[in-house]
Amino acid sequence: MSRLALWELHFANILLSSALLFSRWIEAPVPFVIAARCVVASAALWIFLRLFGDSGNLGNRVESGPPGALSSENSSTGTVWNVLTRRNIVLLILSGLLLGGHWISFFYSGRLSSIALAVVAMHTYPLITALIEPWLEGNVDFRKYRTDVLLAFIAFSGIAYMGSATLERDGLLLGLLAAALITARNLVVRRGLTSIPGARIMLWQISAAGLFLLPALFLYPVYFQYSPSLSDLTLILLLGLLITAVAHTLLTRAVVKMSARTTGIIASVQPLYSALAAFFFFDEVPSRATFLGGGLVLGSAMIESYRFSRRVRE
Repeated sequence: MSRLALWELHFANILLSSALLFSRWIEAPVPFVIAARCVVASAALWIFLRLFGDSGNLGNRVESGPPGALSSENSSTGTVWNVLTRRNIVLLILSGLLLGGHWISFFYSGRLSSIALAVVAMHTYPLITALIEPWLEGNVDFRKYRTDVLLAFIAFSGIAYMGSATLERDGLLLGLLAAALITARNLVVRRGLTSIPGARIMLWQISAAGLFLLPALFLYPVYFQYSPSLSDLTLILLLGLLITAVAHTLLTRAVVKMSARTTGIIASVQPLYSALAAFFFFDEVPSRATFLGGGLVLGSAMIESYRFSRRVRE
C-alpha cells in the first residue's frame, strides 16, 4: 500500500463526508441541486476521460468500501468493455437512477435532521448488503451468516433507539432510504457491470441521473419562479467538481491500490468527519441518542467491513 494512496483515500473520504454540508449552505431546491451537480460532474468526468482515457489507475478492483467505490472485478479479464450490450446499458441507466435517488434522499435527510443522524442512518448500507446478498446468491442458509444477521440486528437496534429518542424521524427514514438505494446501486454494479472500467461506470451513472433530473433545471425557474443566486451556483459548481468528480476519482484511484479491509474501515470514519464538520460550521452537537445509537451502527458497520474483506481474501 503506497502512502500516496492512503492519503488520497483519506482526502476522498473527507471530501465525501462534507457533501451534506452543502445541503445547508445551498438554498436551492434539492432536485435542482442534484440535477446541476450531475451536469457539472458528468462534464468534468467526460473531460477527464477524454484527456486520460481509462488509464490513470482507475481500474475496477473494489470489493468493498465507501458508497462511491465501484464494486467490480478487475478489468484485466480481457472483456471488450467498450462494446456495450443492451443489458449493460439498461443496468448502467438503472444504477444511475438509483444513484440519483440516493443523492436526493440523502440531501433531504441532511436538511430535515442533524448531519450526524443523517450520515449514521446512511451508513447502515454495509449491513443491508450483508442481509440481501445471500438471497441474491441463492444461499439463504443464515446459519452461515448468523454473525452478519447479529450485526444487522445490533445496528438496527441502534437506529430504532435513535428513532424513538428524536423528533427528526423524517430525516432518519430518508437516511435509511439513501442507504437502501446505494446498496441497490452497488449490487447492480457488482453483479452486472464487472467488465466496465470504474470511471466509465461513474460517467454513465451520473449522466443517466442528470438526464432524468434535467427537467428540474427548467421547471423550478419557469413554473416556481426560482432564480438561483450566485452563491448557490458557486456552491453547486464546487459540489459537482470537488465533492463528486474529484472525490470519486481519488476514491477509485486509492481503493484500486488498497485492501478492502483498509478501505472499509477508513470509510467508516466518514460519520465522524461529518459530525466534526457540522459542529464546526453549524454548532451542531449530536444528541445522546445519536452518540449511543450511532455507536452501535458504526461499530457494526466497521466489523462487517472487516469480515467482508476477510471473506474476499479467503
